[in-house]
Amino acid sequence: MHNIYSFEGERYFFDVIAQPKGGKQTFEIRATCVDSGASAIVTNLPYVMEQILDGAKAEDRFKQPTWIVTPAEAKEFSTHSVSLFSQQDKLELMEDAMNDDRAGGKWVNEEDFMEEEFDLDDDDEEEEWEDLEPEDNEQLDHY
Repeated sequence: MHNIYSFEGERYFFDVIAQPKGGKQTFEIRATCVDSGASAIVTNLPYVMEQILDGAKAEDRFKQPTWIVTPAEAKEFSTHSVSLFSQQDKLELMEDAMNDDRAGGKWVNEEDFMEEEFDLDDDDEEEEWEDLEPEDNEQLDHY
């Protein structure tokens, strides 16, 4: 299962991401501040964990930002997260939790986040990339 669900709040964008990895699945929730572009993987924040796990006690594996889970768990967590973010009152509470976490200063700006995520090296040679739009007859993969 490879899914990305995106939600837009007043102060934050949220991405719920599940993707295959070595026979298992990864599951994470990323939050990005609308104003600053600062981002963080927030799956392991206490309030977020409590909501995703529906109050169940968090196992040690859920204390990591990106969770390694079974395909069934990834589906369950994704479905539950989509339901949470689809409710305006829950979305607002998630945004409040993000404000509290950002006050701790552990968020990175978008450029640093992407560099960390993809392990980019500034010393690499610049390559020319051409951004092409797909032709009308090209089939696109949708996840």
